[in-house]
Amino acid sequence: MYAGVVVDRPLEHRPPPGADPQRGRSAPQSLTYRLPDRLREAAGVGHLVQVPLASSTSLGIIVELLDEPPTDVPPGLEIRDVANILDPLPVVTASQIALARWIASEYLAPLSRALRLMLPPGLGQQADMLYTLRTAHLPTGGAPLSTLQQRILAQLSERGPLRGRQLDAAFRRVDWRAAMRR
Repeated sequence: MYAGVVVDRPLEHRPPPGADPQRGRSAPQSLTYRLPDRLREAAGVGHLVQVPLASSTSLGIIVELLDEPPTDVPPGLEIRDVANILDPLPVVTASQIALARWIASEYLAPLSRALRLMLPPGLGQQADMLYTLRTAHLPTGGAPLSTLQQRILAQLSERGPLRGRQLDAAFRRVDWRAAMRR
């Protein structure tokens, strides 16, 4: 069994050449995940789930259940598993999902943004870590800093305290969080 999941994170996707930028919805509105056996009975439309996304995880909402993967999934593409169902009760109803789809279509908005309007208060908020350079706590001696660690320190030194999302933007496609833990 498979689930169409809308994640609460912007999906970077470039439209194909010749796509209409207004109506040519080339970015996916939901992502396909496999439901592992342990979650199949509990999963339903509207459930809040945790899913892998790139090198981290994200919250998402199941917007459809499928017996087979969609036909537009390229052959050989690995479909990842839903990691967990976070609430035993749905956080949105099927009617709210239908309304969010209409809003997204009518106002040319991503489905994730329209669906966010339907979420209970506080559920759509995400915590973000603030990173601050504290020179008193820099390691002395021991192993030298990696090039990535030096670049992160340079960013913090030049720009001051930065949120995790700002560092994500500065270090795209690099696991800078792993370098910070070392």
